[in-house]
Amino acid sequence: MAIEVVNSTPAQNLEFFVVGYVNGSATDPLWSGNLAPSGQDGYQVSMPVSGYESYGVAFYTVGWLPNNEWAYAMSPEVTDQTLVELAINVQAN
Repeated sequence: MAIEVVNSTPAQNLEFFVVGYVNGSATDPLWSGNLAPSGQDGYQVSMPVSGYESYGVAFYTVGWLPNNEWAYAMSPEVTDQTLVELAINVQAN
């Protein structure tokens, strides 16, 4: 069983971690990795997962918080054999 994690942004070395959910509460990070920019080798990885009913994927650092902690973008709860993709569309004004 696995979750496909994809970077659809130009961000280099985008880091992520995977959590498992037990009774609706997330565990501490279980697995982690990093991704290359969209379209380059390593922009998508298959993360083997097991032991939980559902999982969440967090992409970080997507910004800084005022207290100098990392901001991250967290996926909704997903099951195994799901593709989780970070796709931020930013256009100049």
